[in-house]
Amino acid sequence: MRENKNIRQIFLSNLGLARKAGKAVLGSDNIYEKMSTDGLFMVIVSNDASDNTKKKLKNRADYTHTDIFFVDISVEELGKAVGKELAYCVGISDKNFKNLLSKSIDSFA
Repeated sequence: MRENKNIRQIFLSNLGLARKAGKAVLGSDNIYEKMSTDGLFMVIVSNDASDNTKKKLKNRADYTHTDIFFVDISVEELGKAVGKELAYCVGISDKNFKNLLSKSIDSFA
């Protein structure tokens, strides 16, 4: 269990790095728009997001062939990782950050 917690912390830290590098998109409307222009490689959605938001993003991700992950992370934790109070979803616009985050996301998604 401890190893899983460390992987989770590494994931959140890497998400913060993506945000600081300008490779993270916040907000479901911004993510939806960016997916429409083939600008995202990955979308991460908190377990606290509404069913409507999850459905909307899932449908767009399927249509645009964007990887989407529904993670067991609260909106507070996700927000803290990207420097906001709350974040229901985060889009990743860089392939290298997508690969980095994908390595650890399977441990708790």
